[in-house]
Amino acid sequence: MSKGFENRLHPVQAELFDRHGRLTSEACGNTRPAGLCRRKEAVKEAVGRAIANSGLDRQTITCEMSRLVGEEISIHALNNYIAEGKNNRRFPLEYAYALYVITGDVDVINAALGGGMQVLPPDEMKFYELGKITAEERDRRRRKKQIYEEIG
Repeated sequence: MSKGFENRLHPVQAELFDRHGRLTSEACGNTRPAGLCRRKEAVKEAVGRAIANSGLDRQTITCEMSRLVGEEISIHALNNYIAEGKNNRRFPLEYAYALYVITGDVDVINAALGGGMQVLPPDEMKFYELGKITAEERDRRRRKKQIYEEIG
């Protein structure tokens, strides 16, 4: 590993590389399965569902998406994003947000995030916040009861 490269790394990071600057097998480790973050198929399916469930035609969707992102998005590009045989197309994240604004469907964004993370639409945020407050109050009651028991 070159000294210049090595000097730019935090000591913990430097341990991940061999002397040639390649990740070591220990750093790569097989702790996560290959393809874990591959989301394009899930995104493609979610885009298709969002369009189908919106009740809007694709021309209307592409016109509004173009307006929202400030660049031309053709109906052909949209068709290519969701076509079964077109596996080399990626759906840009800003397009996913535009599609959410148009359809109100957050599933495209959630499909991109994968498991363990989820975006809630604004109308569901209050329910999340209420549930969080309720859980915190429950935990405080338990802790309060535990303290009373400890002090007699």
